[in-house]
Amino acid sequence: MIRIVRDPSAPPDRIVARLEDGRGTFDLHFQAEGWNLSRTIDPFVIASTVPGMCSEEPIAFDEPVCGKYAETVPAIHAQFHRQGNPIGATRLDGPVEDRRTTYPDRRGVAAFFTGGVDAFHTALDHADEITHLVFVHGFDVRLDDTELRAKVSRSLREAAAELGKPLIEVETNVRAWTDPRAEWGRYYHGSALGAVAAALAPLVRKAYIPASFGDSAEIDWGSNQHLDPMWATDAVELVHDASIPRAEKMVRIAASDVALRHLRVCYHNYGGAYNCGTCMKCLRAMTALSVLGVLDRCPTFARPLSRRRVARTWYNSEITRALAAENLALFDRYGGDPKLERALRDSLEDKYYRGVWKTGRQTWWRLKRLARR
Repeated sequence: MIRIVRDPSAPPDRIVARLEDGRGTFDLHFQAEGWNLSRTIDPFVIASTVPGMCSEEPIAFDEPVCGKYAETVPAIHAQFHRQGNPIGATRLDGPVEDRRTTYPDRRGVAAFFTGGVDAFHTALDHADEITHLVFVHGFDVRLDDTELRAKVSRSLREAAAELGKPLIEVETNVRAWTDPRAEWGRYYHGSALGAVAAALAPLVRKAYIPASFGDSAEIDWGSNQHLDPMWATDAVELVHDASIPRAEKMVRIAASDVALRHLRVCYHNYGGAYNCGTCMKCLRAMTALSVLGVLDRCPTFARPLSRRRVARTWYNSEITRALAAENLALFDRYGGDPKLERALRDSLEDKYYRGVWKTGRQTWWRLKRLARR
């Protein structure tokens, strides 16, 4: 059993709950300095749902949870199975409550904002409706990486200001608890965004989750057009936004000086770089920006684009391969450096990773995934 006990003495801009299960106890927190957060147990129940499913344990609590969310939990379990994610079932063992009249109607509309392609596209596409942008420390940037956190925070605050929106910076240690219990990409990160949205219920009535893939991509991923709305409560609507090909989003990014000045796509951050310029995601974005003729206007990459690195990119999944292949459509439409196009095609054809080299790479990625569990 996972038992949740919320700490009612936490200050208004920080919420804390003690989670207890067979592995021990953990004090989970969400904090947004200067912003009042939800006094309900909803964020913690949402954050615990996928781990409860993975361990097939009930989730127990004494405070009332949102009735709408409690009714949706079986549908979440069914959706995971429909998209090919084998996962167990859990049940919520506690009281429920209608949240529809808990907060005033004048609350704003938020969009999760990392500075990435998807995030900028959503921020630009819904600029007239969005009132707040939200960045979460502890998701893709570790809490203990204070130097990178400061660098990212500074750039995103500047970007938000240039877009005319306040940036809500949320800090949470949720991954320290969930990573040993649920795979982040395949199962968990959509519910993590839902938990943050529930924490922000006093501030916003609706939150946009930028889509990672097009609607046609039926993949086993923890955030998609089916799952994301299910993490909603009566208090906060969740919208999975802009399920269009990544290459189409890059066209919109290329037309925005703000996006080009602050674009952040890197997940390796070698040497503490904002964008390392050498990882798969950096190379994919730089290739698209090069084809669109604006790479020289994007100063956020630590290294220049290397055709050699593009040609030798290793795709660790069919998902990453498909995203890279979308850049071929940009070449077809806009032209670009034929040598760069050839390098991209070489990478997609595994020109430099065949036979024993390909087997070695596949084995290395499998071991790396196992080490994360």
